[in-house]
Amino acid sequence: PAGATVEVLNNSANGGWKFSVSGFAELDVISDSVSSLREVVGNSPVGRPGGDASVDNGRLQFSGRNTRLAFSLEAPESDGWKAKSYLELDFLGYDPAPPGPANGPNSEAGFFNNPTLRLRHGYVLGEHEGWSILAGQTWQLFGWQPYYFMSTVNVSPLPGMLYGRTAQIRATRLLKGDSTELQVAGAVMRPPQGASSLPDLQGGARLAFPGRRSGFASSAGAHVLQPMSVAVSGLYRQAVVPTAASGEDLNRFNAMAYSVNAMIPVVSAADPKEVGNTLSLLGEFSQGSGYGDQFVGWTGNSANPLVAAGGNANSNPNLDAGIGDYDANKSFQLINLLSYNLHLQYHLPGEGLNWIDLGYGHLESNNMGSLVNAAGKTSGNKVPYDRESTYFANYMHGFTPQVRVGVEYAYVESQYTDGFSGIDHRYQVSSWFIF
Repeated sequence: PAGATVEVLNNSANGGWKFSVSGFAELDVISDSVSSLREVVGNSPVGRPGGDASVDNGRLQFSGRNTRLAFSLEAPESDGWKAKSYLELDFLGYDPAPPGPANGPNSEAGFFNNPTLRLRHGYVLGEHEGWSILAGQTWQLFGWQPYYFMSTVNVSPLPGMLYGRTAQIRATRLLKGDSTELQVAGAVMRPPQGASSLPDLQGGARLAFPGRRSGFASSAGAHVLQPMSVAVSGLYRQAVVPTAASGEDLNRFNAMAYSVNAMIPVVSAADPKEVGNTLSLLGEFSQGSGYGDQFVGWTGNSANPLVAAGGNANSNPNLDAGIGDYDANKSFQLINLLSYNLHLQYHLPGEGLNWIDLGYGHLESNNMGSLVNAAGKTSGNKVPYDRESTYFANYMHGFTPQVRVGVEYAYVESQYTDGFSGIDHRYQVSSWFIF
């Protein structure tokens, strides 16, 4: 959520109900050395040199599509239960035909000037004696999102960063000790493939040490002190794929992954209310198979949706790209992935309105290159890419707690299995009015 809220309703005459509005207006000015990417870099491939027109010229984008608006409604406490609902929207909605030579009728003007409203979060939350029960759409539990996100001027995410929201039912238990806080959570999620008939199961634990804190903020987030913490999480799901020969027999593939995250105050706060002159180090590591949907934009250049080997339409698995593909023997395999990122944030002395971020992110697959046909192409009839990486640096300046400007340089590289690399140099200036 944004760094402040406007309380529209909060008084005893209304029975203790509280209604708040928050959000920010954002403008992004983005200059890329190639024209492969839109506002969100994610883990989408940078175009290949030699034969890919997207690398022959740069791209300049002016966009306000990441502007957000959020509403929160809190009910009066009842029998020890606190309940609220939360709704957050932006304008980065799904557009099946973004502008481009082969993408359909949308114009550049229509895409940027008439953006589509999108649901980011929409849930109800109940809290009682250390228990939290959530139902609706919000962050994935895997990776303990959003505690360990890299803070970028770019519209998140950048490569190698677990990032996503989905519908779910989640239970969290908070246990407080004298010097520690332990969160244990489990969630039943929307499965990445409805045909699997099983939910996505996620769980984890997060241990925080509130006695040691340092400043950490996202581009439009609040300036707050975050405690030192370490977290582990895991997921389990199934992919169901018809046999390529007949499309009648079903094969079930178990997909699993784990993640480890940490936030370390390298230079902790000298004053419990002062964010200035603090340095935070955040890190994330994940490994597993069949969880490519946890990385925005990742496909490996598989077809989306996945196309059955041999062209048998009856055996199409109805599976989004990036989770699995077929090898040269027309056998389906889950895609193995490994990711990690490191991120430093230093808040300059003073009120904590100014800070610097340095970060590196990496995502790779050790079997994407084998999931090709005899011609060396994926089900999407493209050369696969099996590595995506970035490093970035930015400076954030707050003129006031509400008005903020950020500048960033980001290097993004996609490595293809035939030895080619697609490289983009991105320069971005963004501004926010936060309320």
